[in-house]
Amino acid sequence: GTTVLLTRNPLATAAIRRERNRVPMNAESSVAALDVARKRYEDGDDEGALRFAQKAVRLDDANDQAKSFCTHLEKFGPGSAAAEAVKAVIDAPHFYAILGTTQAEFDPEKERSLYKKLSFKVHPDKNHARGAEEAFKKLSEAHKVLSDADLRQRYNVEVMIPHQGRFRTYVSAP
Repeated sequence: GTTVLLTRNPLATAAIRRERNRVPMNAESSVAALDVARKRYEDGDDEGALRFAQKAVRLDDANDQAKSFCTHLEKFGPGSAAAEAVKAVIDAPHFYAILGTTQAEFDPEKERSLYKKLSFKVHPDKNHARGAEEAFKKLSEAHKVLSDADLRQRYNVEVMIPHQGRFRTYVSAP
């Protein structure tokens, strides 16, 4: 059993111990890169988090936590379809644009199906991209206003009248 260490070099001794314990040399670096990725994610740097998560996977392909985190970031991180759907809703200048239509082309009969399709894309239970909750609230508000004829008429009069090239923020009555 036991292996006698025949070197006084501390780096060589550490390498021999890792080999003896069958820990891949890059496993420690992979764990460190994953820790940096998680820290970046907590700080709101999704792109940096993805880079470090991918680095963790490259360093140790057996690191399942890194693979899982990397998959999550690829699915819901910047540039993903999920993140783009959220961004489109949040950046929409008015409620009609949220649903992908204009005031002139709006069809109240189709509003519900447009809302349903988009709600599946941005619902926070399905979409874990940053801002999904905010996007879903904004979509729900648009649905509430545009599906009610009286609220839609009030919205058209109060909000859809351009004011210096921008649209005013609308908050429906409780």
